[in-house]
Amino acid sequence: MEKCKQHWMLNTGVKQLILAMTLPLLPAIFLLVSFDLLETCLVSKSGTQALAALAFSAPLTITLAAVAIAASITTNNWICKTVSSDKSALKHNILAALLVNSALVLLLSAVFYLLTPWIFQLLGVDYAAIPASFHQGAKPDLAPWVNEYARLRFIGWVFLAVIWQVNGIFRSLGYVHQASGLLSGWMLSKMLMAAAVFYDLIPVNLAVSTGQENPLLAVAQLHLLSDALFALISVFILMRRFSITCYDVKAIAWLHTVKQLGAIGFGALFQQGLTPLSIGLLTLIIAGLGADKVAAFGIVIRIEALALLIPVAFTASLPGLIATNWWAGEIKRVKALISNSFIMLILTQLIVALTLFFGQDNISGWLSQDIAVQEGISFYLTWVPLSFIGSACVMVAMSCFNAMGCKSTAAILGFNAKILILLPLALLGSLLFDFHGLFIGISIANFLMVFIAWLAMINFIDKHQPSDFYGDQSTNNNDIYPQTNFNPPTIKPES
Repeated sequence: MEKCKQHWMLNTGVKQLILAMTLPLLPAIFLLVSFDLLETCLVSKSGTQALAALAFSAPLTITLAAVAIAASITTNNWICKTVSSDKSALKHNILAALLVNSALVLLLSAVFYLLTPWIFQLLGVDYAAIPASFHQGAKPDLAPWVNEYARLRFIGWVFLAVIWQVNGIFRSLGYVHQASGLLSGWMLSKMLMAAAVFYDLIPVNLAVSTGQENPLLAVAQLHLLSDALFALISVFILMRRFSITCYDVKAIAWLHTVKQLGAIGFGALFQQGLTPLSIGLLTLIIAGLGADKVAAFGIVIRIEALALLIPVAFTASLPGLIATNWWAGEIKRVKALISNSFIMLILTQLIVALTLFFGQDNISGWLSQDIAVQEGISFYLTWVPLSFIGSACVMVAMSCFNAMGCKSTAAILGFNAKILILLPLALLGSLLFDFHGLFIGISIANFLMVFIAWLAMINFIDKHQPSDFYGDQSTNNNDIYPQTNFNPPTIKPES
């Protein structure tokens, strides 16, 4: 621990440290969270029916990212342990983690591919009513569009997982610039291709399946092409950087790999799965209110993702800072880091909320041409953005709990916030006041999360010390980064 006390993370001023670690991440994370909104704009050109189909697919596409990030977290932790205990096995374990996790994701993709129609039936795609405000005549069938889109996304699931795993490996070993460069390049490629489709530089009739045009397929093909390309680029760069060859497969202890990854992975998967589960259940509630309501919800969850840019960046930067100071026994600095971070979150989310409130008319008109959908977006931007403070605090608190070695507390906090509090209040609001009541329920739940996250964090720090978790901490966070190529350590976003 003496070596750690000389670490710059233990001596730099708290506010300066937070900004120095967070600001460099913002461009890459901005590209990451803004692409979904660009995708929504692209699909909105095809009307409300296409937007509703895209919204129904959101729980599954968010599940893709959640599983990929969980695999990345699992790989990250195991690689950190390897560097600390047996550096000679680093190459073998990197390759083993990639292969085992990719095989698992490939199996999941096959299962989800086969179960796609059944899953969307559970989400309510077959009984979404279509209000007369934007449709006359027979109810359009959303199932074919959303099934085709989701299945094509499932085919590319393994590529998505590989990209996140490679990114996590680079970050865990201190090669932050390589990781950020790959992430930025990946998102830029998607945005450029999306813009090309949006401005008709690439014919949309490329997305034609069985003689019937499906506007979602152009976007699905875009995802598949970009993910496959950058998965190959990421693996190539990784193998060159660490001199990994195909012959390293022979040295892999497969059973040991599965046991090690499984011990870490289930907890990470549980935490990452809370968000898609929550969104899926909300989609089920909204499906009975009308497809225009589903379309509006599909848009606002993408607005929310962009509005939570700073909290997402904090979940990438803070865990490394918290872990370094926590395991070094610098409890006062940990409290200062958390307090300053929460203050920054509250101030930035206030600015975001005001911006969305005063720009609601322009935003709703830009994202949809349908009057009913625009009204839903405007109401959401009136009532909900201020409550993003709660979502932000929960996200950051969960990251901090994980960094301090208490994953169970992080899981409990996330479950309480996203399932036990959010869903009942949203359901109650929808029963009392229809679609508007659902948004009010979400807003109340988010405000409650501010106090829950803050109290949980302060109570934890006051009652625990790093020594309480030494048995669970397999490695010291400060000894795993290559000093000859040191960059500030970062940990990938958890949502």
